[in-house]
Amino acid sequence: MKNKKNIKIGLALGGGGALGFAHIGVLEVLEENGIEVDLIAGISMGSIIGSAYASGKTTKEMKEIAYKFKTIHLFDINFKTGSLLSGYSAEKWIRNVLNIKDFNETKIPFACTACDLYSGKEIVFKSGDIVKAVRASISAPAIFRPVEIDNMCLVDGGLLGNVPAQVVKDMGADIVIAVDVLGEYNVSKKPNSITTTIFDCIFLQQNFITKTKVTKKNTDFYINLNLGLDKQHVFSKKYAAKYIERGREETLKIIPLLKDKIEKIKQKKKLK
Repeated sequence: MKNKKNIKIGLALGGGGALGFAHIGVLEVLEENGIEVDLIAGISMGSIIGSAYASGKTTKEMKEIAYKFKTIHLFDINFKTGSLLSGYSAEKWIRNVLNIKDFNETKIPFACTACDLYSGKEIVFKSGDIVKAVRASISAPAIFRPVEIDNMCLVDGGLLGNVPAQVVKDMGADIVIAVDVLGEYNVSKKPNSITTTIFDCIFLQQNFITKTKVTKKNTDFYINLNLGLDKQHVFSKKYAAKYIERGREETLKIIPLLKDKIEKIKQKKKLK
């Protein structure tokens, strides 16, 4: 089932650390059902997965990357103030994964967001250095050093809403599929590390804001993976496989409705 030419399918991929590998499962199921993605917007881990797919990486290649990636690949202690990690290792990894330098090199139009600490505003990147933009989008406060671009001090875009549904809607999507890897959750036990405490606070805030920003006006299909906070900072093949499968399971549930909506829009456009 091809949806090209007269209908644009937009995918909004949310953040959530290692949980974001679930987006690969979402993409797999869409591909298997012949549903082509025409526009992608991502936040944090969603920006990594989204930019990789937009750059031309296959879901098979992305699964291999996910299975090989380890938490240690991000580990570069920051000896300056402001964060635990400098982010240099993360940026190097992103550059190797994408193998492109600019937004205009993507095969699928792509956007990602970050939060400018100076203005408190959401910044949407659609052009320029794609690696720097994605690096800014994943800059979890206190974890990664903020990124400076055009006199802005940029951190994780998820602070202002963790699923960029409106961004991909504004890009021209006829149908928006929003993917939330965190979903409904609460902190069930006392954090046992500084990293866990930081992520708990960030994700609780993100979850609250996301509820106000993913609406019936900008989202046609909301895939709530509801993975919570468990192991969100642990990157391993075992967990990546688990999250990818979860993404597959929940996406399969919407496929009949999605195909039906595509056909209805096609018929409506033919009548005009």
